[in-house]
Amino acid sequence: AVPIESNAKGVILMGIEGEGKSYKEMVGDGMSAIYAIGELPISKRPKTDFLVVQNSHLTDIAKQADVVLPSAAFLEASGTIVDYMGRLKYLCKAIEPAGQSMSHREILMAVAKAVGKDIKEPKDADVKKALKAKPKVSLKPFKKKGGLDVNPQEMIESINASVINGSRLLWLKESEKAMAGV
Repeated sequence: AVPIESNAKGVILMGIEGEGKSYKEMVGDGMSAIYAIGELPISKRPKTDFLVVQNSHLTDIAKQADVVLPSAAFLEASGTIVDYMGRLKYLCKAIEPAGQSMSHREILMAVAKAVGKDIKEPKDADVKKALKAKPKVSLKPFKKKGGLDVNPQEMIESINASVINGSRLLWLKESEKAMAGV
């Protein structure tokens, strides 16, 4: 899978920013809704009224979500990511997405459309232009913390579990069964 930090800078460059809350604050403070994309270093549902998980594997947290949006794995979608050094990386689709999964870009555009926001599909040129722009970044004063927001070992175990135990094929079969019962 594409590493967790791989597109954090790209997301910021595209203008998607948080409210200044840390990961730990978001999952622990009882936010009314959480829309989680990709791997999460947790296995228990956060304190939230509504949880959406967008991921390529049926993780433990996805099983507890109110809505699961199946995303294509990184080899099933073309696009770009920006690594933490600001380098633009291209992803080339090697195989067709499984089942009804879509790329993250397609899912986000569909969600925007569903809530009445008509956005145009970003092109590679848009990404390159954003990379040249100097983002307005507000930094807080540096304070020494006791540790990371997540335990690295737990994060590694969570990612491994989603790949090993959260078989994509199993997830798609479960989804098809659920759809047949609807």
